[in-house]
Amino acid sequence: MPHPIHAFLFLIGFFTPFAASANPGLITSKDVKSGMLLFKTVTAGKHVPAPLLGTEVDIALSGPVARVRVTQKFLNPSKHWLEGRYLFPLPENAAVNRMTLKSAGQEIIAEIRERQAARKIFTTARKQGKRAALIEQHRPNMFTTDVANIGPNRTVTVTLNYLQLVKYDQGHFRLRFPTVVAPRFTQKGLKRLASPDPAENPGAGHPGTPVAHPDIGKLNPVKIRVALRAGVRLATVTSATHRLSIETMGEGARNVSLADGVFAADRDFELEWRPAKTPKPLMALFREDLADEIYLLAMVLPPSAGNAPEPAPREVIFILDRSGSMGGQSIKQARAAISAALARLRPIDRFNVIRFSDKTDMLFPQSVRASSTDIRHAEAWIATTEAEGGTMMKPAIVSALRGAAPEGMLRQVVFLTDGAVSNESALFDEIAKRLGGARLFTVGIGSAPNSHFMRRAARLGRGGFTHIAAISQVRARIDGLLRKLERPLTTDLKIDWIGLEHSGAVITAYPERLPDLYDGEPLRFTARISNLPAELPDPSCLRLSGLIAGEDWSQTLHIRDAQQGAGPGTLWGRSRIEALETSLHRGADPESVKQAVTATGLRHGIVTRYTSLIAVDKTAARPVDELLFRKDLPRNLPQGWDFDKVFGKHLKQLDSHRPANSADPVARMHRAALARTVDLPQGATDAELRLMVGFAALLLSGLFLLLRRRT
Repeated sequence: MPHPIHAFLFLIGFFTPFAASANPGLITSKDVKSGMLLFKTVTAGKHVPAPLLGTEVDIALSGPVARVRVTQKFLNPSKHWLEGRYLFPLPENAAVNRMTLKSAGQEIIAEIRERQAARKIFTTARKQGKRAALIEQHRPNMFTTDVANIGPNRTVTVTLNYLQLVKYDQGHFRLRFPTVVAPRFTQKGLKRLASPDPAENPGAGHPGTPVAHPDIGKLNPVKIRVALRAGVRLATVTSATHRLSIETMGEGARNVSLADGVFAADRDFELEWRPAKTPKPLMALFREDLADEIYLLAMVLPPSAGNAPEPAPREVIFILDRSGSMGGQSIKQARAAISAALARLRPIDRFNVIRFSDKTDMLFPQSVRASSTDIRHAEAWIATTEAEGGTMMKPAIVSALRGAAPEGMLRQVVFLTDGAVSNESALFDEIAKRLGGARLFTVGIGSAPNSHFMRRAARLGRGGFTHIAAISQVRARIDGLLRKLERPLTTDLKIDWIGLEHSGAVITAYPERLPDLYDGEPLRFTARISNLPAELPDPSCLRLSGLIAGEDWSQTLHIRDAQQGAGPGTLWGRSRIEALETSLHRGADPESVKQAVTATGLRHGIVTRYTSLIAVDKTAARPVDELLFRKDLPRNLPQGWDFDKVFGKHLKQLDSHRPANSADPVARMHRAALARTVDLPQGATDAELRLMVGFAALLLSGLFLLLRRRT
């Protein structure tokens, strides 16, 4: 007879692998009566319904500040306890500073903690069966929400709040709300990046990378409402990305919503408004008093240059991304943009065109005069450019910045791309190292460009960022960009703090070095005044000064006249974090940056790469003997992208159920079909661990039996 220990080990080894799937509530594809998204389990053919996600966005716009509330509703349509993880974008300059978790009538306010500590709290709560939510930042524009222990047929609501500065350019305010993280190219063979952020390890790819095949229909519906309070008379309120329903609430007030009610999270939402023309210059100063410190937010538009001199000759280098992610509408927009830009070159200018995917090639060995013959040759070359292959950016950047511009010319590099790469930090290092006297302007192409890469690359390149979301915008946006390249700058900008120079006050302002401005661009900065005397000296003001087309200019703002309100402190904290992270590309010590970013995030309650928001229910909801199925929620492919050009044509279809019809667009998108997947969930429980334990027990039982026979 077998030894009792051998029998015990054999039973453990046999039953452990099946413990994860011993649940009669799992379903097969035959059980599906209407479309739904399923997670796989360890049992072949058995699935559990995935949690569904709906998002509501409420945006309050006042002056240059947007206050945004994002409500994510996770619905569990199954009979099981689920955990979901959703990867989503936010504006790269968003200061995420509040989160609440609501379930079963209870609302829990999140706390800001160091990232590792917050993750540990979340993991413990998950094991204990407590409802919990965790917000983590992986890049400045990429976040995840983890929600644990969503009960059967229950909804868990996670609400996050953030502040954002609105872009102003050429007389227009523009706000973008991104809704989808596009798949990104990861170059093989990269071992380590300059960034200390483990999330930017290209070998690990995205933190959660499932992308739903377009055949299953659109997932993750979004509803957006905007309360626009401009404070001045409005000339226009428009969107190039969505149809709007606009309600006039007063001369400078509009309530804006989507004409279609909801849309799938597959493209950025952009809202643009233009104030009516006024002789008064654009100028705003906001103030927030926190403890013993004063925080300021300033926005000033210098006047346009009068009789501007003729622009000097320029060398313009165009870089065109023709990788697979640029397939579909994106490559058409990029070709149209370069064609429009070529038409504005003058015979005294020089130009060249570089295009890249897996390989990089140049139109001319070096830049040439912008003759009509060479421009026609360039247009024909661009017209034949198609999108395919990987996104190897570095060789193109190196080629564009190699050497110096011809004598007497300023080199301006115009980079057209969707920015769909995972090694941003390495590319930032290259730009900072090679820029020299050149200027780099990025043009974001498509429905969901990587705005973090685009903006930071342009900032390091001492240029600007332009987004083109639709073919209809190409001409106007490119003309606006080229007007900047042609017009003289506002240069030598500086701030003098009148009345505070000898008061002992310590002033920390961002950006630390004020940038040169192109015509139509405002100067925006945040400042903290600490170590204040008992009272502000009188007068206490800041004077901005610089040169506009060689002429002296100055503007004075009085601190006592600033508008009081919440926000400047949080926005100063976000500006400081951005400045610290950018310093990494100029050789700053990573450990010192980490400590400073962590301290700033904790003090101002901001989510950073080192700080997270965590909310945990006090009482357990899931019984300890109930299984918890956990996986990432899939996201859509950005609108206009070509699935086969991004992922290839080798993917096999698992199921072919189509979405059920419904008059309700939210319900229709929620009831998306069974997944034809790309990197969709490959295991729904901790079955892998159970399998290893089981096989180890089987091995031990075999060894025990072998030893017993030998003795």
